[in-house]
Parts: sequence; structure tokens; C-alpha cells
Amino acid sequence: MLLLLLGVNGLGAQCERVGWIASSSPGGCGAKIIDLDKGDVLRAVAGTNGLVAGQTISFSATPASLPGGCTYEGIEVVGLSCVSDTLPCQAKFTSATSNINAFNLNFEADIYDASKQICTWKFGDGATAQGKNVQHTFPGEGSYQVCLTVSDAFGCEANYCENVLVSEQNPNWCDHEVYVTAIGNKLYGKIYPLGNSNADITSIKWYDSKTNKILAETPSFSYTLPGNGNYLICAQYTVIDNVSGAVCTTTRCQQITLAEPGCVNNCMINPTVFCPSIYAPVCGCDGVAYGNECEAMSSGLSSWWAGDCSVNTGNCNADLKIELVDASPDDGFTFRFINLSAGDYASCLLDFGDSSPIWETSSWDTLTHFYPSGGIYRTNLTTWKTNGCISSATKLLITDTYNMSSENLPDGTDYVMPGDANGDKKANVYDLLNLGLGYGTIGAPRPNASSAWMPQFAPNWQESVTTGVNYKHLDCDGDGKILDFDADPIEQHYVPIDTNDISWMP
Repeated sequence: MLLLLLGVNGLGAQCERVGWIASSSPGGCGAKIIDLDKGDVLRAVAGTNGLVAGQTISFSATPASLPGGCTYEGIEVVGLSCVSDTLPCQAKFTSATSNINAFNLNFEADIYDASKQICTWKFGDGATAQGKNVQHTFPGEGSYQVCLTVSDAFGCEANYCENVLVSEQNPNWCDHEVYVTAIGNKLYGKIYPLGNSNADITSIKWYDSKTNKILAETPSFSYTLPGNGNYLICAQYTVIDNVSGAVCTTTRCQQITLAEPGCVNNCMINPTVFCPSIYAPVCGCDGVAYGNECEAMSSGLSSWWAGDCSVNTGNCNADLKIELVDASPDDGFTFRFINLSAGDYASCLLDFGDSSPIWETSSWDTLTHFYPSGGIYRTNLTTWKTNGCISSATKLLITDTYNMSSENLPDGTDYVMPGDANGDKKANVYDLLNLGLGYGTIGAPRPNASSAWMPQFAPNWQESVTTGVNYKHLDCDGDGKILDFDADPIEQHYVPIDTNDISWMP
């Protein structure tokens, strides 16, 4: 058994937390650890001897400084004062009914490491099973006492039993849907009928599956959570059909994770996302350059700046902070935007990412913005000085935990192709028509602008043509002004219209 106590008095000392070793670098930058209860990601730079990637450990940690030569990743840096491969001796489980067979239930043990912890099940009907995730079909309706025993090689043996109600009406969740989310540390839950359901709720209990604490007994509720961590929120409810009189009982559970905002959000990492093979680099908050915004988002980043990390933005440094002011899932979300920009900029533009009017001014400190619905919004602050510096910062705003998923990330970036003023990915005479529509308009210049025929990031302007093309596409040379010189990139990349192609004809 591995047990390291560093600066701790007494052999009976216990490690306080449980984590999984995501990576380990013996060269001095330590190990990256994911706290399995709180969801925090830590960089441990001391007390990591013997740790290898893939381990699950108990540990205690204290703040530490990042050694020289190691890259700061925007996560907490700690030293380990206690390390043990002995995991907490406890047993809990959750269950869910199959949509196909009402008597078939899936059970999942709430353990940390299935390779170390042995799960033995008794289902109350004479049947047994082993494993973290098991499935069992009960012989008929009734209440069954299901018991779980968790043991390990270090002498742990914990038992937990729960009465599970099995009813033939369980499939399809009794024609009701359960919604759970958290905004800040405020938990919200509600249950509502699906479609034209004729059933009424006769009883409901909301509870935290890990503690079994009853949170509410009403169809909708709010509750203040004690702090960061992983929570499994369950609703056990019974409904009765007003027409047939049939009674349906079931339990639904949803997991939410509360964690301090950081540079990298592990819940948002999705390596399976297909990103376009275009080079429009951004510099991530982790100090790493990414090929385009899609690559940054799929890596879980919360913010980035336009351009490669080595690009000099001049005496402009755009930055912002976003704070929650007031919110509820039903009434909308209000956030405070705080300007952290520095440098000798003369103008700034703030895009709230929800297609609302863009805020443009010479300077600002704080302002609030209301979002009527939840989601993930790609906000952008660009600061510049005419014929001088320009800096553009993008930050993802996630309203609540329900929307905190890579599936809800914003759509692809609307890149500018210099010379394409109407968004058809071509440079021809039609682009000159749009230049006439926007002639004389002034907006934010394009960061790292060039005349090369390649996708380039540009912040949105206030105005768009009737077809929906934003005026930033009309600024072909990227200098922040739509004037005669914007015809030059059109001429540079001009492709004559194919007169044999009927699609161009009016």
C-alpha cells in the first residue's frame, strides 16, 4: 500500500481528497490531477514521486508555486502533503429503468476506481451480481431491497441498501421530463409533462443521491448548494392518469458539476469535434497557439485572443471579465461585463454574442447585459487605435450547468475572405455592389489583416446588408474603413463570372 505523509504528524492521518492522475511529467513539472469529487483540475509539483498517469489516489494538497521552466495552464498549482492508494470506504448507488422493459433496471455504484473496488449486488429476489455497472430484470412488480457491498484489498467493506420500487408503468419516464441546472451555486429543478399528458403528479421528492438529503417535495424548487463538486440530483415521483387511473412511479437522476471558472473547462473538451482545416490562429488563455477558434473551443478553452501568441498587438491589450448579476432559468440571465483592457487604445467594440446590438464606444468600465435564454455565448471585445494598435479578445459565456456541454458550443466562425464582400467565397463584380452599399462606414479593423486569399478573423460590425452579410466583409483591406482601397483585394483575387453558368443571371 502506497502511503506518503509529508509534514503531517501521526500515522493515523487521512488524505482528504480523491483524484485521478491525468498526466505525470517526472521532469519537474509534476502531475495533473482531477479531483473526482469537486471536478477541479490541479497541477501538483511536489510530493508526486511514484505517481503515474491513470492512477486513482487519495491525497491532500497545499498551495505551491510553479517551478521555473513549466508552462502555466490556468489551473491551481499545489504540493501534495498526503498520498495514498487507499480509497474512501463507502457504498452508494443509483438506478434507472429501461425504456424497453419496465422490470429491467440499470444500477451504477458510486465508486472511484472499478479496478480496485469490488462491487457485489443483492437484488432482493435471490439474484446477485458483481461489477460497477450491472443490469437486472426483476420477476414482477413490487418493492425490492437492493443492497451493494463495496470491498477492496485493504480491508474495506461498506454496505448500502435501498428499497427500489418496480412498476410496469415505469418506461418513458411516466410521460414527464425532469430539468435540473445550477447558476452559480443556486440549484434549480422542475418536472413537467410531455406532450398531451393526462397525468397529474401525486407525489415528488427531490434529493441528493450522494447524501440522500431531501431537497424539496414540490414540482419546482431552488436550493443553495454548499460548494463546488459533483452532485447527482434525483427526482422520485408518482403520477396518476386522469382517464385510466393508472399509476406510474419512477426515479430520474441528473448529474451536475460546480467548479471555479478557469482557463480550461474539462466538461467542454471534445476531441471528436471535426474542425475545419483552415489556419486562422488564436492565442489561448493557456499560452498555447491554436489553428483556429474551433480548435480552441474543442480543447475546452474559455478565452483566447486573435492571432498567434508571438504576434505583437502593439500598445493595445483587450481583456474583459464577466460576472453573474442575477438569473433564473425561467426569467433569464443578467451578467456584468468589466473592461480590463490596457494600452493606448481609442475605440472599443463589445459583441455580446447573441445577435443583439453591438456596444461601441471610446471607453467604458462596466456594463450589464440581459440574456433571455440560456446557452453558450461567444463574446468579443476588440480595442484599437486608428492606424495604430489592435487587440481582440474572445470569451465564452456559459449561463448555467444545463448548457455546459460541447454540444452547445456556438456555430462556426464567420471568417472574412479579403475581396469577398458578399459572402459567396468569390471575388467578382458583385462584391463591388456591396462596397457601394457600405461606402464610408467605419468599424473595427481586422486583427493581423492581410490581402491573402485565406480565412481571417474579424470582429462583427454594427451594420449588415439586407442579405445578412456583416459589414466586416465589405472592409476588404481590413483597415476599419469602407473606401476606394477596398476594391484592391477584389481586383487582386478577381475571377470573371462564368457566362455559361445560368445561376449568375438575374
